[in-house]
Amino acid sequence: MAWPINDLRAIRTLRQLKRKTGFDPSASHEIVVPPGPSERPGEKVWAPSRSGHPPRLTPDKAREDFRVFIRRDGSFLGAVCLGPVSERGGVDESAERTMRSFVGRTGDLSVAQPLPDATVAGIRAERYRIQFARTTLDEWKFEHAGWLYVAGVHRRGRYRDDGLIDAGQRVLDTWTWLSPNGHSDAFER
Repeated sequence: MAWPINDLRAIRTLRQLKRKTGFDPSASHEIVVPPGPSERPGEKVWAPSRSGHPPRLTPDKAREDFRVFIRRDGSFLGAVCLGPVSERGGVDESAERTMRSFVGRTGDLSVAQPLPDATVAGIRAERYRIQFARTTLDEWKFEHAGWLYVAGVHRRGRYRDDGLIDAGQRVLDTWTWLSPNGHSDAFER
């Protein structure tokens, strides 16, 4: 059976991205996100690849912190500082709003479900899973120093218990907060 052209392009692009980020499941790359802008805390994690992009601000003023490959199949873990809790809401409210926002929004949504809480950097994180027809997203929502964060593992295909969530949690288990020592202007705008 021949692979469809779009799948072949996707496989080629995935290989290039893994090579560019130095993906190696036995390696450990330090990912440092400096504090800022504003009063956002910085953080550091260790992952099997470098981030696919530097920290950058989105149009809605969230800070995309990193996106790292965590497995050979192209599954990745990303983290975003969404903004101040005073503007974005707390962990529970935000997780519930996210799950509700996907229900009925797309024709291929099959499940949005809460999962048992976890811990990120010593902080309670609310977990949930959103399954689409061709992808699955598992997210951890947590807050620190008045800022709301989300980290998520994205996989192609439906959820299956094959260790991917554990791989994401292993990276999150290395999360440490950086001391605020001024603000960095090293963000893409």
